[in-house]
Amino acid sequence: SSEPSAPVASAPIADSPAPPSILAAEQRRHASEIKLDDQSSRDVSVRRAAARALARIASPGARAGLLKALADEDPIVVAWAAYGLGASCEIARSDTVSALAARSVSLPSEPPGQAPSALEWIARGIGRCGADESEPTLFAWLSRSPREARAAALGLVDLARRKKRLVDATIASLLNLAAGSPSTPSVPEAMV
Repeated sequence: SSEPSAPVASAPIADSPAPPSILAAEQRRHASEIKLDDQSSRDVSVRRAAARALARIASPGARAGLLKALADEDPIVVAWAAYGLGASCEIARSDTVSALAARSVSLPSEPPGQAPSALEWIARGIGRCGADESEPTLFAWLSRSPREARAAALGLVDLARRKKRLVDATIASLLNLAAGSPSTPSVPEAMV
C-alpha cells in the first residue's frame, strides 16, 4: 500500500528506530509478529513502532492491531493507526469509517503546529476508504471548528482522488472554506 502524498507529509512522523523484532516483522510483512506486548508497552516509542509497522503492512491480518492502536492515548500511535486503516479498509469500508469517526470524537487536543495531526490522519483515512459514509462524515466536519474543517478538507481531497467526483454541496462548501469569510479564516487545503 502506498503512503499518502501531498498536501501533508507522506506519512505520520517516525521519531525513533523500531526495535529489531518489530522491524523484522514489518520487513517480512507479518502482522502476527507484532505482539500485544509491543502495542501495550509503557514505552511510547515501542507502541509507535508497532503501529507504524502495522500501518505499513496494511494487510487483513494487521486490522485488529490497527484498531487497537486507534484507541491508544498517544496521537502519533493514533495517526499511524488511521493511516494503516485508511490504506487497508477494503476489508470493511463502512466499519473502518465508523471506527475512525468514533475515535475522532474522543481525541485529546493536540499542540498547534504538530503536522500532521491525528485528526488529520483520521480524516484522510476516512477519505481514503471511499465508503458510502466517507463523504457525508467529512462534509459534516466542514462546518465545525477550523481544526476539524482543515482535517475534513484533507480527507475530502483523498476521497476526490479515489472517487473522482464529490457531490455539489461538498464542492461548494470546500470553495467557501477555501475563500474564507470575515469571521473565519480561509483553509487553503480545501483547494488542493
